[in-house]
This record gives sequence, C-alpha cells and structure tokens, in this order.
Amino acid sequence: TAQSVSGVLRLLSAWSSSLHTAAFLVDYSSDLLVKVAECLTEPSARDEVKLFILNKIIKNIVKVVADAEVLANGGATKQREHVRADALEKNANAFLVRIGELLRGSPSKDVLEACIQTVSQLAPFVAGSVESRSLIEISVFLLGQPSRRVNPATKSEILKILSHFVPRHSFSNDHDLHDQAFNEVTRLFSFFQDNASRQLLCQVFGAMASKDDEIKEIAVLCEELNSFSLIRLDESDFDRRSKAFNVINEERYLTYSAKQWRALIFNMLYYIKDNDELAIRTSASFALRRFVEAASAECNTHVEDFKTLIALHVLPALHNGARDRSELVRTEYLAVMAHIVKHFPTWSAVSDMHVLLVSDDEEASFFTNVLHIQQHRRLRALRRLAGEAKSGHLSSGNVSQFFIPLIEHFIFDKSDDESAHNLAAETTSTIGALSEWLEWSQYRAMLRRFVGYIQSKPDLEKSVIRLLGVVIDGLYRAGQLKGYISQEAAAALIDASQQDEEAEVASAEVVASNNLSKTMPSQAKLSDDLIKNMLPPLTGYLHRKDESTVSLRVPVAVAVVKLLRILPSDEFAARLPPVLMDISHILRSRAQDSRDMTRKTLAEISTLIGPAYFG
Repeated sequence: TAQSVSGVLRLLSAWSSSLHTAAFLVDYSSDLLVKVAECLTEPSARDEVKLFILNKIIKNIVKVVADAEVLANGGATKQREHVRADALEKNANAFLVRIGELLRGSPSKDVLEACIQTVSQLAPFVAGSVESRSLIEISVFLLGQPSRRVNPATKSEILKILSHFVPRHSFSNDHDLHDQAFNEVTRLFSFFQDNASRQLLCQVFGAMASKDDEIKEIAVLCEELNSFSLIRLDESDFDRRSKAFNVINEERYLTYSAKQWRALIFNMLYYIKDNDELAIRTSASFALRRFVEAASAECNTHVEDFKTLIALHVLPALHNGARDRSELVRTEYLAVMAHIVKHFPTWSAVSDMHVLLVSDDEEASFFTNVLHIQQHRRLRALRRLAGEAKSGHLSSGNVSQFFIPLIEHFIFDKSDDESAHNLAAETTSTIGALSEWLEWSQYRAMLRRFVGYIQSKPDLEKSVIRLLGVVIDGLYRAGQLKGYISQEAAAALIDASQQDEEAEVASAEVVASNNLSKTMPSQAKLSDDLIKNMLPPLTGYLHRKDESTVSLRVPVAVAVVKLLRILPSDEFAARLPPVLMDISHILRSRAQDSRDMTRKTLAEISTLIGPAYFG
C-alpha cells in the first residue's frame, strides 16, 4: 500500500464515493479509517498513495455527507447521520493529527495543497478538536511561506481553516501563538487581491479581535475598508470606505498604538497601489503619512515600536513601490518617503536623504520635483541627486533600493517627445554618478541586470548601451582608485589640450574615495567574476556582423576595454586582440560614417590602453 495504490485502497475509495456504501468503512471495523490515515505518515509512503488517500477517500466521505445535507433526502437522513457521526466526527482527530504531521514534514507542493484542501473541507464537520492549536500553528507557518511554495489560492484555503479553528481556540494562555497569527493575518491585507479572500481575511481578523479588546475597533475599520456594495456586483462601497478613512485620518490617528496601526498599514500599502481609484489611492497615501506623524509625535512614548513597523514593512514597500510602472502610484510612494525623511531627520535609515529636502523648500526639494509635471524641474531634481551622490551624502542602500529604481523609469518607460529624450540623457548621467556610491554587491547586481537588458529589451538597445557606458565608467574609475589600473594609463586619459584645467580635477578624483572602490573584491576574484559573468554577453554582442548595428556595437567596444583594463596584465593582453579585431573589421565597411566612428573609437581605445601596449 505504501509503494503504490493497492486494490484495497481502491475498494475503500469506491465505498467512500456513495452514501449507501460509505457506512461499510465503519460498520465492520471501527479502526479502518484510522489505519488509512496512518498511511499518510508512513515514511516509505509515496506521494501517489498520500494523494489518493486525501483526494479519493477522505474528501469523498466529506463530499457525500455534504451533498446529502444539501439534498436533504428524508429517506437518507439516518444513513447520513450515521456516516457523519461514525466516519467523520469520530475519526476527525485521527485525520487532523496525521495531516498535521504530514504538513510539518515539508511535503511536496501537490501533497501540501491536497492536505490544506482536505482540512479546509473537513473543518466544518469537526465539533471540537484538540488539534486546533496545532492546526492554527501550522496554518500560520504556511501563510508565511513565499508564493512559489504556497500559492495564493492555497493560502485562501488556509484562511478557511483558520476561520473554523480560531473561534474554537482560547488564546488567553497562548500569547505567542496569538502574536504569530496576528502578525501573519495582518500582513496578508497587503497580499490578497481578490474580493473573496479579503472578505475571508476580515472574518478571520474579526474572530481574533473577539478575543483581544485592543484590536476590536481596528477589525471593524478593516471590514469597512474592504466593504463592497450590496447592490452592485463587485463594486466597492465607497461611502463606507471613505468614512473609515475619515475616522483614521482625521479623528483617531494619534490615539492608535503600533499594534493597532499594523493592520491599517497593510491595508494602506495595498490601496496605495490602486491605479484606477484616485480617492482610494490618495486616502491610503494620506493615512500612511498620518501614521508617520503619529510615530514622530511628541506625545508618543513608543517611538521605537513605530520605527520597527516603518523599518520592517513601510520602507521595503516604498522601495518596491519605486519600481511600479504607474507614475501616479510612484508619486504617492514618493510623498510617503518624503514625509518619513522630514519627520525622522536623524534616524540612520533615512537621515542621508534629508539633504534632498533642501531645508523643506518645496521649490528645491528633490521629492517634490523629480516627478513634477514640468520637465525642467525633473531635470533640476536629477542634477541635485547626482550632486549629493558625488558629495558622498547618500547611503548605498538607499541609492540601490530606492533612487536608481525610481529614476530608471525615465529611461525605460519614456515617451517619444524631445523633452523625454533630454530627461533620459540626464537620468543616464545621474545613474552613472550614483553607481560609484554603491557597494560592490549592489553594483554587480545592477550591472548584470543592465547587461541582460541588451537581450531582453531590444527596442531600447541604444538607451541600454549608453547606460552601460556610464555605469562601466564608474567601475573603471573605482578600479583606478583601488590601484587595479596603473596610474600611467590613468594619466594618459587626460587630453593634452585640457591638461592645465583637468589635471587638478583628475588628481582630486584620484585622492577621493567612493563606496565602490572601498568594497571591491581582490583583483583575482574581481577578474574571475568579470570574465565569467560580465564580459561574455558584451563581447558576444560586439562580435555580431550586422552593418545596421555598427553605431551601437562600436561604443560597446570602449566599455569592454575599460572592463579589460581592470584585469591583471596577462589576462588583459590575452583578451584585448579579439576585441580590436572585431572593431577593425568595421573599417572594411562601405559606409563612411561607420569607418569614421570606428577610427574615433580605436583612437579612444589607444588612449585607454596607454603607450606601453604599442611596443
């Protein structure tokens, strides 16, 4: 039976599929179903057997009893009650115990989903289970798993389990489990998108609130925030929702504790993403700003609890929000971030961004201008951001997680007008400046992402190559500061006609230091990474023999040579000739523009490699 579905199991499945024969499962042996359930936890049992027991036996019994109750056939009432009492209710604990053990053992995805569906269907027929605590604990654990492990539909089934077992369990002496359940259930307010799951979530949260006076009012507000019209199908009840927002934003926001705010925050983080409903989106954004005000209020004696909520949940959501495709939504996220920076000027998580507020000057503030409708104000905000980055004021974490994702939309989601091209060019320069203040691990992830765009975004090839050029320039300068590139070669970059003015600037740059140069790995490790991960896609692109892409391939050669210059001398000498050959082949082109561009590129490469490589 453990290795494959036996004939006996198939017989039991056939009996369980009809009300008339389901009684056979208990009439001749009261332990039969218990033994079937024990097969679920047999170490040698295959998934095929477990799935058969769950789907074809236990679920069948539940189904025939449920169907019989719906049909309410008078002649079958006695038989139905017999199967319900002796097959289901009597063996419910045995089923739940074995399924609980199976869930704890990290089963396969199919078995996991079958277990959850079985418990969900079995729950209404369980009168009072001693396994309620265990099932709540397992359910809470599964709710916290990522979607690739437990998908949203399965999590919705888990909520059904909680809706049955939470009201039956007393949390009075089980505060740890209550806190775990509370944290996971509230977090799901920002996760579920379908109406049915959100209504079920409100039901579970309401059941928890009935055992905790502190969150009773919040449970009512959550129900109002997620209310739907009783007259129109799938339409939000805007009156109830607006009243709930008004209570939070105008009347009660200063009185809520961090625990009470938690459920509200996750609701707001869900509604702030609503691109279609302006009123809902702006109300949610305003509520988050009210939360920040409450957190920083002088009368607040639990500031650290509020800061923990911001650090663990609000800031990561704002970082993700910077990547949102909708500019309307990004504007709301930006307003919340500006509010946090304004009200917590000395908090290390955001203190570096305070300089971008420019002494709370709305006209000069980066946060006000970067998504402003007027293009010239966006350009000014980008220049300010680049300037502060070059001064070393911004932390690498905020640059990597917030600023670069926020502004790169100007390159990848731009419109076709002239002002958009100017904005994209300024953004490219700004990202180049920001890249030097990333740590190596952050820079590496960003560079690999941009290199991948050559293949994944062919319609934006020109923009991607320009971006790669400025980003690799940053790595080249960091290599100079780190000492991986000889100073003779670095000095060769200074054009003789500009030596007087630029030598002073160049020397200042060499003396200075940035995050990228400080965190770069050893040259051997860096070279191995560049050779294996960064150079192959770029050299492969350069090797294409396509006349139409000459104007794009030639600039890539300069970027490749800059990466090669960071390698040890023997690696550089071995890998440079193929690059030069690929470029030199373009000199045979019949197009004068292509030949001129190639000659100019070869001259630039000659300057990069220095006179030592000419014998």
